[in-house]
Amino acid sequence: MVAASGSSWAATPAGKAVPYLEARINPKATAPFTVEEFDGAMKSVGAIHRADERGLSLFLARSFNDRRAPKRLHLVVTDGSTLEQVLAVVQACRTAGFTTVHFFGCLLPGCGIAAGATKDQKRHEGHEYKVSELYDLLCLASTYC
Repeated sequence: MVAASGSSWAATPAGKAVPYLEARINPKATAPFTVEEFDGAMKSVGAIHRADERGLSLFLARSFNDRRAPKRLHLVVTDGSTLEQVLAVVQACRTAGFTTVHFFGCLLPGCGIAAGATKDQKRHEGHEYKVSELYDLLCLASTYC
């Protein structure tokens, strides 16, 4: 099954779908940061669009602190996303208190190279990362300018 945005559905080991939040980068949009909530039936509950990381951080923090909100988080990096945008989202996740994220898309090899720009970029389909380790990995990539 595939969620509306294109990321794989969230499932428990028993295969039962679980609610999740999805942080998505839309590099060509006026407001490039989107957070969308999906319920256990993989239907969108609602979404917010933000132009800057401050609004993204605020919404993610409120969601993290809401005991009824999903705690599973997907990060969807669409082709054309920049390292700066990905770092901003990962920092927002980190600031909000999320400790893990399921990563969908390409990890950027360095600054100035957009996601999906080259065929040698490894594409991840839900790989679970510790947010702190993903942040460190992206910071290292930012030194390759």
